[in-house]
Amino acid sequence: MLTFPKFLLLSSNPKRELILRGLTTLVGIPVVISILHLGSPFVDGMVWVLLTGMLFEWSRLNGKIPPHPLCYVAVFEGMLMTYGPVVPLTFHSTIALVILTAGFAFSHFSCRRYLLFIVGLVYITLSSVILLCLSHQELLLIWLLSLVWATDIGAYIFGSWLGGPKLAPRLSPKKTWSGFIGGCLTALIFGVSLQKILNLPPIMAIPWVPLILILAVASHIGDLLESMLKRYFGFKDSGHIIPGHGGLLDRLDSLLFVVIIYGMLLVFMKL
Repeated sequence: MLTFPKFLLLSSNPKRELILRGLTTLVGIPVVISILHLGSPFVDGMVWVLLTGMLFEWSRLNGKIPPHPLCYVAVFEGMLMTYGPVVPLTFHSTIALVILTAGFAFSHFSCRRYLLFIVGLVYITLSSVILLCLSHQELLLIWLLSLVWATDIGAYIFGSWLGGPKLAPRLSPKKTWSGFIGGCLTALIFGVSLQKILNLPPIMAIPWVPLILILAVASHIGDLLESMLKRYFGFKDSGHIIPGHGGLLDRLDSLLFVVIIYGMLLVFMKL
């Protein structure tokens, strides 16, 4: 098991977070790319483990420990959408209505809080299902993941270096416009370069540069969205499983929204 020096875990040194993030990234990226290269069932297993972990973290943010039973329903529904037979929409809707009604009756949530909880379950599950649908395109998935990583790293470096006006101080006090622009530029340079290295054919009718910028902005929005929700629930991190990053939702928040936007673009381009 990977262990970290005690001074990294205990020290209040402001460089601790950067060192931990760097170490985690150096270990995590090769592991993820290796699993993608192995393909199914390893990729499938990784996605289902991550999905389950994210749903449990979402339940924790909503004050439900142990996880709300609907988390298990969401995992099952995700598997049914991915591997199950084609089921009529009316059947899905009827079953969903019964389950959601029963869930509300036993959840002790207010209507507003319960609706937010359900939207989160759908959002996390749908993103994971789209990710699985793309898993057979190894190079494309590596490109998408790298784009998110480049945006995150660029935003962190430029934001820390240049500082300046805050991007959304009420949602995330540390994020700056310099980080936003730096992240987009880093993603653009890295995304175009990697596309040429991997020799990726055109993905859709949108040219590469606008597509990369759209996905880079989506990456920033996904990060801000999770920051907003954590502030709403009064949490600093969604979990503590990843040193330097917090929980799975803290690490994958940008990817979830990028995958949703990418899936919407694919559907829109086919209309």
